[in-house]
Amino acid sequence: MNHHCRKDQKQRDFIKNEEVDFRNSQLKSVDNYEVSLNLLKGTDYSGTVVIDFKFKQLLQQGQHLQIDYDGQEVNFVELVDQQRQQIRQVDYVFQDQRILISSDQFSGVTVDSVVSIKLKFKNQYYNLDEGLNSTITDQNNQYIYTQGEVANTYKIFPCIEQVNFRATFDLTVTHPASWKVISNEPILSQLNISFDTQKTVFKKSQIALPNYLFTLCAGDYEQYKNIYNDKIGMDTYYRKEKAQYVATQIQDFNDITKFGINFMEQYTKVNYYMDKYDSVYCIDYIYFGMENPGCTTLEERRYVFEQEREPIKIALRSDIIFHEISHMWFGDCISLDWWNNLFLKEGFANFFGYKINKEYFKGKELEWYFEMGKVKVVYGENDPETIFPLSHERGLYQDYQSMEYHNDISYEKGGSVFQMMEQKIYGEQDFQNRMISYFKNNQFTVAGIKQLLAELKEDDSISRKYIFNKGISYYDQGLFKDTYNLGLTSEEYKQLKLKFFAICKQRGKIIEVPHSELDQYSSDKLIIILNNCDGHLVFQRIYKEDLSAISQLNIIEQFNLQLRISLWKAIIFELIQFQKSEDHINFFLDNIRYEQNPVVYHFALRFVPKYFNKWTIEQENKIISVYENEKDKLRNRIVLKNLIRYLFTQENLNYLVTEYLKQTFKIKQKYLDQLTERLDPKSEDYKKLIEKNK
Repeated sequence: MNHHCRKDQKQRDFIKNEEVDFRNSQLKSVDNYEVSLNLLKGTDYSGTVVIDFKFKQLLQQGQHLQIDYDGQEVNFVELVDQQRQQIRQVDYVFQDQRILISSDQFSGVTVDSVVSIKLKFKNQYYNLDEGLNSTITDQNNQYIYTQGEVANTYKIFPCIEQVNFRATFDLTVTHPASWKVISNEPILSQLNISFDTQKTVFKKSQIALPNYLFTLCAGDYEQYKNIYNDKIGMDTYYRKEKAQYVATQIQDFNDITKFGINFMEQYTKVNYYMDKYDSVYCIDYIYFGMENPGCTTLEERRYVFEQEREPIKIALRSDIIFHEISHMWFGDCISLDWWNNLFLKEGFANFFGYKINKEYFKGKELEWYFEMGKVKVVYGENDPETIFPLSHERGLYQDYQSMEYHNDISYEKGGSVFQMMEQKIYGEQDFQNRMISYFKNNQFTVAGIKQLLAELKEDDSISRKYIFNKGISYYDQGLFKDTYNLGLTSEEYKQLKLKFFAICKQRGKIIEVPHSELDQYSSDKLIIILNNCDGHLVFQRIYKEDLSAISQLNIIEQFNLQLRISLWKAIIFELIQFQKSEDHINFFLDNIRYEQNPVVYHFALRFVPKYFNKWTIEQENKIISVYENEKDKLRNRIVLKNLIRYLFTQENLNYLVTEYLKQTFKIKQKYLDQLTERLDPKSEDYKKLIEKNK
């Protein structure tokens, strides 16, 4: 409770939009941060930072320069020259996460001249939060990492916490001599200053970055060394406790990383621009990964497998690594002008993550999770309280900071819109040429929606509607409809060149029909299903009468993969958008066994119960029947791992515990937590399961 109260207070104190606007009016640039940190074992660290910046307009009487800092102490502030010698001490006020310096402290300063302010500070590490995080394991090993997005570098050291300012970094770290230290740039020098303390100086950054991409990892990490293209460092860092698992997977990590960097270099025609691409696998990481250039941080549990994993987990692991690699070009090299265009980095990274993954697993059919995952857009767009256009009027800075816009709209919808541009509006080569131009014109600077629109056709109304309007579109018994104000016209739907499956209700014959010929087919005699694997973002309603006809024909085994995916997506769309239940759920439970693709099978089993939770005992027994009748070992395990999402009665939960006890793999803690909430914890089998899983 105290933790939440503390965060609520900080949310109220967070940087206001008007404070951002004032700084934008006063500052021409933030040029460099010279950061010196003294990292201690335990809970505390301290340091100094020199901020170099330029005024474009001098402060007037009564105005203040605001420097952001969410830390414990500020010990002094002074103006220094370019040799870092003191000019004079500066009076300041430190309160509510702000260091305020009044206009009279800048006497003698001129517009466009470099102003250098040095600050000394103290702080403590965070845990399970943003900023500079630290975890001490049961083996007494300590692991530290930063997490800067959206605006959390000010939790590490005092800074100007705005994404539209890009700066270079000089970093020096004093730390226990046994620790590894990793940052965006390579190590320039290391010096032992005592028997147990070392001073590490990193190379000055060659390109300016927004604050949130500053990174530092330190602690008892182990290291695998590697190299990309004979010149780019590509090391992997991980906890000592995970060494045995990393050893068996390091080749996978290397192969994935090299493949992703090479793909992006070939696509953009621009080589990776940093001296290294390190990967650090972090304990207690609250996000999937963070695209810090030169030092990507990743959630350890999601990538370092300790037991055999299902194909969807393997595909998602590489997808997220590719997602972070894509950010090196879209998000880092070209960074946001502000967070109201978040899709310009996250949508691009989702698009490229999928595109690279599809090529990486070519011929293995592991990439279809992306097409299935588009249904998450519907969920993101279904709440009128939280829906927003991809590019929207600037919201409150504190709402971006609390990650309210980091959701399926920015990620899934953003990526899907870029895919639709490529596949349905421009074509692959034309779209690539436009992205090469976008990159060439905006690299190493901030960019916004104007810069993207400059690369699109002036008459491309479809892309603009998906970017600036809210809502989704769907096909409904011969008509195209949309939600909110998306507003696609019939002519625009024709431009998408959609494809349909037509299934004869009498004979079960299946043909593929282009949109241009659809009017020739009678919906009374046919079941019409939109091909939802065709690179667009149009969904479909499916009614119980059509599901009943499919069941009576008993032809799902004849459906190809794209038709099956289209069917599952239509059912999930109904569950989310129209809250359909009994008929759709029963059809799903009766027919999911016909899905042969393990990724699609897993995704469907996982996501259907996410949008439906009123299970009858008959439906619970149906999913148990799917599990018991599944003879394939992998598919059986997939069903078992998802049973907890379907079962709520005591009898069936006890059955699940019994099945869990038979397994050799560990049960995820979140599944045990759900069991604890639903099941009588006094049962002997439950106690055995908890003991076994320790």
